[in-house]
Amino acid sequence: MTGGRLWVVVVVAALGLAGSVALLGRRYRAKPAAPDERAQLQQAFARAAEHRRPVVLVFWQRDCPGCERLEKEVLERGYVKQALADYEVARLEGVLHPELVEEYKIWAYPTVLFVSAHGKSWYRIEGTPRGRADELFVRQLRGVSKIAKLLPDPAKPPDEPDTALEAGRLYMDLGDFHRAAQLLARARKLKGREEALKDESLCALEPLAVARAGEPEKALEGLRAYLGRYPAGRHREEVSLELGLALAELRRNEEAAEQLRVFLQEFPASDRAEEAREALAEIRQRLNGAGEPSAYHCNGRYETASSPASPHGWPRCS
Repeated sequence: MTGGRLWVVVVVAALGLAGSVALLGRRYRAKPAAPDERAQLQQAFARAAEHRRPVVLVFWQRDCPGCERLEKEVLERGYVKQALADYEVARLEGVLHPELVEEYKIWAYPTVLFVSAHGKSWYRIEGTPRGRADELFVRQLRGVSKIAKLLPDPAKPPDEPDTALEAGRLYMDLGDFHRAAQLLARARKLKGREEALKDESLCALEPLAVARAGEPEKALEGLRAYLGRYPAGRHREEVSLELGLALAELRRNEEAAEQLRVFLQEFPASDRAEEAREALAEIRQRLNGAGEPSAYHCNGRYETASSPASPHGWPRCS
């Protein structure tokens, strides 16, 4: 790596999307590591220390279709090999290395785990996806490489607010919303309340990450605050939709319905409009049995489903 940084990247072979995954059995039996694998591992780390390069450890197991796909459809492709040119690569059969499997809590094959030079895990991706797995692998690898170049130690919280913000953005792109939320909260703390409120991206990205990390209740205040503070903000579309989806997940049906309808009225051509419509359809199934809310927001009015102005309630404002 540049700048005199040494990275240890443990790629336990995986890709974070639905696909082929082999789960570890409860009666997992460790075997002694084969001499050639031990030598391969030692040589990889020796070269990494000498040339200050990251290491990629590919963990696999026998009779694992996902592992076979990773090898044949991903790692053996020429442009993937080129993307891995800056890494030291070693392949390890998981059953022969129980200490690593235990330390890094590897429950499935294939799995890709990135570890700092101090041995602390800082990113993992699991599973071999369907479709063009090679393209997805390279895309993930590029994202991880950006994080490695940005942070001296990805396992350690950054000390600069803009660095924390950019790292949070990169983790969001990779789909690791828990880590993104932690870094964005760090950026807010380092900036201080007043400066943080002036940063539109931070005000949007932190609650978005929190919501996507599975904490919709915690995200509501931040999502609403952004929409109120930045009525014409560049993140308004995704924040507006995320607020509706968060309310729907919390089963606050009438609030969710209102917010999703506002989103569709404001962004009818959005790439995610269909997602909003599907969420509305699900809410219809929850409300009044016939698919009509007991009340809803329509062109600035709050009306009941039985209002004479809209006898069918729900679709009148579409």
